[in-house]
Amino acid sequence: MGNQISLVGAGRIFIGLRSGGILRYVGQVKEFKLNVSEEVKELKDFVNGSGLADSISFISKVEASLTFASLSPENLAIALQGSEEALASSVKTDEAYTAFPGGLIVLDGVSPKSVTLKKASDDSVIPAAANYELTPAGIFILDNSSAISASGTAVKVSYTTTAASVIETLIKAGEEYRIVFSGKNLARSGKGLKVDLFRAKFSPPKDLSFIGDDFANMAMTASVLADDSKSGTGISTFAKIEMEE
Repeated sequence: MGNQISLVGAGRIFIGLRSGGILRYVGQVKEFKLNVSEEVKELKDFVNGSGLADSISFISKVEASLTFASLSPENLAIALQGSEEALASSVKTDEAYTAFPGGLIVLDGVSPKSVTLKKASDDSVIPAAANYELTPAGIFILDNSSAISASGTAVKVSYTTTAASVIETLIKAGEEYRIVFSGKNLARSGKGLKVDLFRAKFSPPKDLSFIGDDFANMAMTASVLADDSKSGTGISTFAKIEMEE
């Protein structure tokens, strides 16, 4: 290997629970880097009055920074310390709500289909065109609806939910993960590059944009912790980097 080793990396990130199971490809990641913080203890030279007589340094923190361009349900579950579940479509019949002009009736699930809206007083069907619009979150009652009173009208809704992924947030704080980068160094003709972080704990993202005029990204940090299962002289308990000759 020569003296000058340039690095332009590209490749896949795989993440899985440290306890075992699948190491899952997480999709496009725009940035992956390690940040190492150092704590330095210094002893001034009190004999000569200037400079240092001694110093010692410790690694105080190791963090991994990742910017996800894929906001899959699984990635969102990791980021928001939650769980992800796939739900099948289901039929809902005559659910009771109170409707208001200009207001939203929030239905179960997302993107309801086959919706029937009725007045609770006489079960008469309220036509959609002049009274409401369907949205992914439910039914939006139009401001000028003639069927819905300004003081509120009791209604019944029958509909079918769409199959969806559901992320329940902030219920799994403290999960530990393994992160593996399987990539290549484009500055060295695509030679193989591997980074293995044995034990990582993610912090929730500081911001997560759901409205914007560009592709959303999700910037996350993970504390890289010591893995006590790694032992031996010259063996790191934090991470291993391997570069193809």
